[in-house]
Amino acid sequence: MSVLKDKKEQQAIFDDVAPGISNHASVLGGLLQKDGDMFIGKVKSYITKVRKGGIIIDVGCGTGSLLDAVNHNAPNNYYMIGIDISAESVKLAKQKNAQVDFIVCDIETLPLRDQVSDMIIIKNLLHHLSTLHPLNNIIRLLNSSGFLLIDDKISGNPLQGILTLAHPLIPYNFKMLLREKADHFDRYGHLPPITEYRPKAYLKFIAQNSNKLTIVEVKYHGFFLFLGALEYLSRLFPRISNIHMPIYTLYSLERHKMLRWSAVSMTIVVERV
Repeated sequence: MSVLKDKKEQQAIFDDVAPGISNHASVLGGLLQKDGDMFIGKVKSYITKVRKGGIIIDVGCGTGSLLDAVNHNAPNNYYMIGIDISAESVKLAKQKNAQVDFIVCDIETLPLRDQVSDMIIIKNLLHHLSTLHPLNNIIRLLNSSGFLLIDDKISGNPLQGILTLAHPLIPYNFKMLLREKADHFDRYGHLPPITEYRPKAYLKFIAQNSNKLTIVEVKYHGFFLFLGALEYLSRLFPRISNIHMPIYTLYSLERHKMLRWSAVSMTIVVERV
């Protein structure tokens, strides 16, 4: 299969799942949104370090939810660009972010000059790549003293691994039911391409393949234990959300350092020095 065909198939899948992603809302309310909110807070904290009029790029912006959250009540003293391979996703992103400029393109052919950006945001993009080498094409956009904020999926959690292995066995009608609950299935029951990367793979690639970069922060989150399974089941059985349980206590327990093996996501902050 040619690379071009692969790209077209990927674009078609993301175009198809875009409306479902845009309409997603967790039935457990705001609790499990905390992980997403933490990254939004992280982005906002580093935006304060960006010079007035600086350029901030969201690579793999999807339907623009992150851009919308970051820009909400924020001072308009920087220039923001959203980039995504999916034209349908960008169309939805524009509806939420009238003040942001968007580019529809593949990250391997970014039409921007080197060191143009003061901050680059990459959320849940890298695990859709078959190799991390395109990350270098993103890093080249970062200027000196600029920040790169990565938030992405990681492998290692055995429960998540079981779900991944079971995907081909899920009946089509059941996949369509999950699709209605805003899961990432297209109309044929396909998921976007996924590559399982260990945390060390991200860190090693940044350290070995990029010049003049310093890793500033590394955080693990999205612990898929009891609450993760409960959230997944509640998409199918909404009444589960009404069962009284010590949710916040469980949330605190799952975030304990000893349970870091159960994390399914990590945040990396990198600075070009």
